[in-house]
Amino acid sequence: MSYSTGEPDYTALPIAMLDLARFHMRVAFLDDDETILRYLRWAISYVELFTELRIFPVEVVWTPDVVASRAQCPMQPVSTFTAAVDALDVSNQYRLERSSLTAPVWLVRIDGTDIEAGLVATLAVGYADANKIPPALEGNILRTTATLYENRESISAISLDQVPTWLNDNLTGLWVPRA
Repeated sequence: MSYSTGEPDYTALPIAMLDLARFHMRVAFLDDDETILRYLRWAISYVELFTELRIFPVEVVWTPDVVASRAQCPMQPVSTFTAAVDALDVSNQYRLERSSLTAPVWLVRIDGTDIEAGLVATLAVGYADANKIPPALEGNILRTTATLYENRESISAISLDQVPTWLNDNLTGLWVPRA
């Protein structure tokens, strides 16, 4: 399997989530917006690394190298795709198959025959719209952002056993097993 990705958009989602993050953290002033935006980017990246789900939107150009009626997409979630063979659009011969957020996404040949040799699929991966992020991911992003914001200093007035330890337990439920 070979694929290449474009450059993810690291700015749109944090900007779209800024008001929600401020509300979640009960920050009523605008002075810390740049800090909160930075923490939102970090939190989204952390959730991406831990779950192997792509949240920042990115375009993936992929050439499946399987001889089968379906092939596992290299990244997920996939919202839309196009498929072409020799620059001829054959998208109507394929569909996406997925059962849940954490289950692998498959590109499936509708008629059940094998995927054509030389197929090039262009996948829209991640979330271009912050309102489409599933609640479980959104909650993890907001809690991670709040944790980073509240613990941004190198010293703390609380003991280490009071620092939130929910993050790994919470994210474990969203881990995506890979073949």
